[in-house]
This record gives sequence, structure tokens and C-alpha cells, in this order.
Amino acid sequence: MILAQVLFWYIYNFSFKNNKILFLITILIGLFAAFLASLGVGLLVPTISSLINDNSTNYFFVILNQVLAFFSLEYNIFNSLLIASSIIFLGDLFAYISSITSSYLTKVALVDSRTILFKIILYEDFKNIIENKTGEIISIVNEQASLASEIIESFFRLILNTLFAIFLIIALCFISIDLTLLSIVIGTFVLLSQHKIYSLFRVYWRSWQEKKIELTTYYNDLINSIKFIKQTGREELKEIELKKMSINEGRVIFKALIYKYLSPFYTKGIATWLIFCIVIVGLEFFNSTGPQILIFLIIVRKLQSSVNQINLAFIDISKSYINVNIIKKYLNQTKKTKIKYGSKNFELTKGIELKNLLLKYNDKLVLNGLSLKIPAKSFFSIVGGSGSGKTSIFNIFSRIVQQNDGCIMID
Repeated sequence: MILAQVLFWYIYNFSFKNNKILFLITILIGLFAAFLASLGVGLLVPTISSLINDNSTNYFFVILNQVLAFFSLEYNIFNSLLIASSIIFLGDLFAYISSITSSYLTKVALVDSRTILFKIILYEDFKNIIENKTGEIISIVNEQASLASEIIESFFRLILNTLFAIFLIIALCFISIDLTLLSIVIGTFVLLSQHKIYSLFRVYWRSWQEKKIELTTYYNDLINSIKFIKQTGREELKEIELKKMSINEGRVIFKALIYKYLSPFYTKGIATWLIFCIVIVGLEFFNSTGPQILIFLIIVRKLQSSVNQINLAFIDISKSYINVNIIKKYLNQTKKTKIKYGSKNFELTKGIELKNLLLKYNDKLVLNGLSLKIPAKSFFSIVGGSGSGKTSIFNIFSRIVQQNDGCIMID
């Protein structure tokens, strides 16, 4: 339920809201593509029946004869294959057009989401910058926004293949309702049992994205303070920290990928046993004929391909959901934290005061009880020799370095 809420929040705000017509056209094109593709597969049934000398007739024979009559063609294997293949090709063509429009909507979503994030950074999010969370902000605006936008393309892919699967199931009903119901029951069981796999995958994918943000923040701080690190001889310590963080990220990636690839393996494995059940149950209990089961299996194989695409689309949505959630959380956070600054009513009235600052690098005492006041609207200079602590004061103020004792007060 939460996944659906976050999904539709992003789709509505960054895709549907400003592109309603194109959004609806994309869905309609996908609907038409799914109808044509499944109809084309259905029209292969008479041809296959002819090839295996099965003279039984069904609904698809009637449709095929009507199509052939419309084009003034006589019924034979060549014309049957030509009509069926042409309709399947048209279905694939419209599916491709649907993919192009959904890709455009994905691009629009990325641009719009980044535009909003940039505006927040420029006009509102002064607090996070002051607190030195620039690495986190960079990750959200760059990587997280990019990955989140992919949820649009995955959503349309899910819709397209779901429609295709529905039309194929309808086609199966015309061949054997009993076998179709059996397939639906087993397929429903597969989808419900996969929910646990998706849940575990999202847990580790979320952890991976959090590790990415943590590492981006760490890299940003590392680059900003590289001079300070070299001056204090902390290169080895930082290398150990970085290696530890990378190992932790690698473990999470490994677990996330295990569940990512478990899902399609599970689907394909169940599909194999589904085919076994169809053959045995169809012959033993439903009195199905050999040609009937053969045609049914051909369409089921096509349906399996569509279900696999649904599965992959849902995995991609589960991935992007985490990125969307990170962006949503950031936007909600900035709404709650309203800070005015500069010409927009944020004004330093009293000044900045440092009280009893104490800073040590290993056993070296750099600042020992430093206290000073910087009045508002004044110019202030700190003069001293190399290594006297000038840079350290600004590193403490910008939160690159944490003092051992003392405090900084603003206004």
C-alpha cells in the first residue's frame, strides 16, 4: 500500500500533472498494442491447427476468415501466417511507440524533479548547507533524482505487459476455460508468494541507497578537508574508514542482487511446473486433445514472456520506489524547516561567538580554550603563523571537524 502511495505521488506530481494528454495517450497506445499483439497470437491458432491436421474450429477461425474476406484473400497457410504476423508486427510497433512516449515522460519527470530540488537548494534549504550536508544534497539531486525518474518508464512497462497478459488470458479462455482457470490459480499463487521476495529486495536496496548517500557525503567532506587531513597525517585513518564503508556497501549490494535474481528464477521455475501440470491435468482430467494442449502451451509460453516482463518491471519499480521515497522525505523535511536568510529576512543581528573551543589532533593541542566574538555586520581577520589553527577554526565552524570541547553560538 505504501509503495502504491509513493508511486502515484511521484507519477502525479512529476508526470501526469503537467502532461495529462500525453500520459493518457501513452496508456491508450499500450492498450491498443497489447490488443493487437494478443490478437495476432490468437490468429496463429488456425494456422497451427492446419499444420497438425486438426480440423476443429474455434472463435479465432471465425475472426481469421473475416479478416481474410476483408482483404479478399483465400484461406491457406501462407495468408493465415501473413495476416497473423502482420497484426503481431503492428502490435510490436505500437508497443515501441508507447515506449518512446513513456521515455519522454521519464525525461520530463527527471527535469521537473531536479528543477524543484534546485529551487529548494537555492531559496530554502540553507540549514542543510550550514550543517555541511552538501554530500547528501548532491546525491539526492544527482543520483537519487535520476534513479527515481525511471519509475515512470517501469510503470508504463508494467501497464503494457499486464494488458498483454490479460488479452492473452482471454485468448486462452477460447481454447480451454478449465486449463485457463488452472493457470490463473497457479499464477496468482506465484504473484502472492513473490511478495516476500520483493519485500526483502526493497530492504536491501534501501540500505544500498542509504550507503550511497553516506559515501557521497563522506567523499565530499574528504575532498573539502584534504589539506587538513594531509597536515595532520590522517591519510591512513581515512583509508581504513573508506575501506570499511565500501565493504559494508558491498555486502548490501550482494544481498540485494541475490533477491533481484531470485525473483525471475522463481517465476521461470514455477512456469516450468505449470506447463507440466497443464499437460497432465489436461489429458487426464479435462479430456483435452493433443493439438488443443499444444496450441494452449504455445500461447502460455508467450504469456510467460509477458509475465517475466511484468516481474522485471515490478523489480525496477521496487528499486525506484526507494529513490522516490528519499526525494519525498527530503521535500517533506524542507517544508517543515523554513529558514529565511540574506535579503529574505535572515539577518545576523548579534553576531557569532566562540566559547572555550578545544581541539586536539591525536596528542597535539591545536586550540586551547579559544573564545572570541564576531559582531554582526563587521569585518574580522584571523592572523597567525602556519599551523597555528586558523583553518581549524573555520573547519569547526563549517562542521568539517568536530571540536573536543566548547561551543559556537550564532545570534
